[in-house]
Amino acid sequence: MKIRHLTAAAALGFASTAALADGTFDPSLDVVIDLGSFTVVADAGGNPTPVNFTVTGPSDVIGFTFAGDAVGVGGTGTWASDTRLSVLVDGSEVFNVGGLVGRDNDWSFQGSVSTDDGFYSSTHIIAKDNPVAGGAEWTFSFFHNWNSTAATPITWENASITVHRVPAPGAMALLGLGGLAAGRRRR
Repeated sequence: MKIRHLTAAAALGFASTAALADGTFDPSLDVVIDLGSFTVVADAGGNPTPVNFTVTGPSDVIGFTFAGDAVGVGGTGTWASDTRLSVLVDGSEVFNVGGLVGRDNDWSFQGSVSTDDGFYSSTHIIAKDNPVAGGAEWTFSFFHNWNSTAATPITWENASITVHRVPAPGAMALLGLGGLAAGRRRR
């Protein structure tokens, strides 16, 4: 009976690592960064002032989820998706999302679906094949990307970034060896 249990545990481990190879992450390894509240203000001249959050990142990061309550957009012509996020690792931009112009990636709430005040969330995989190593300095730089005198400030309340991780490569190798040993014992 004990051997069957070990084999079942090894099979679960293999299923988990197979899913991770497809670009998913292990929610039990998530790290939540509480951003609190902040406001991004438009600059009609095209030079908005960013709101930066800098942290020392954990290891084996493949993506993130931004979530928060947008306040001040309802009925103004400004959309929550006018907020742009630039993600820098050790000072170099590795990903950007949202905004009106110059973006490489869309929020899941991009465009006219974000015209009202409310809760918005968007998940992005940024390093599926090459997770970011630990100890890196991460900067999450937010700014208003609608450069118009008509743009109103966007306040984000209860904002957070959840960093998504995968098991370290050494841990995945150990899972594989554990499954191999359990399989051998059974025979």
